[in-house]
Order: sequence, then C-alpha cells, then structure tokens
Amino acid sequence: MYRKKYFKDIVVHAAFLCVGIVLLVLQLLNIQVPSPTLAIQALFGPAGKLLANLLS
Repeated sequence: MYRKKYFKDIVVHAAFLCVGIVLLVLQLLNIQVPSPTLAIQALFGPAGKLLANLLS
C-alpha cells in the first residue's frame, strides 16, 4: 500500500488500529468504557426528530 501511495488508507487504518488498542488497554485495566450507542444517539437523535417533524 505504501508504494502505491495510498496514504489516506494507511492513515485511516492506523487510526482505527490505535482506537482499538486504546479500547483494549482500557478493558484490560478494568476501566469502564461507555457504550458507543450513546454517542450515536447523541449525534443522530436530533436529526431523527427533525426528520420526523418534517415528515409528519
């Protein structure tokens, strides 16, 4: 991938790998990690309500 100059792919892959490693270390240290669904609800909840109001 490096020779074909897929730098964006390498950066995205490295970012996901780092997030995964951080989550793994937090789990190993018995630190409670919040559910990702809370973040998804916070992001898409207002947009869903807006769409529901527009379509009703």
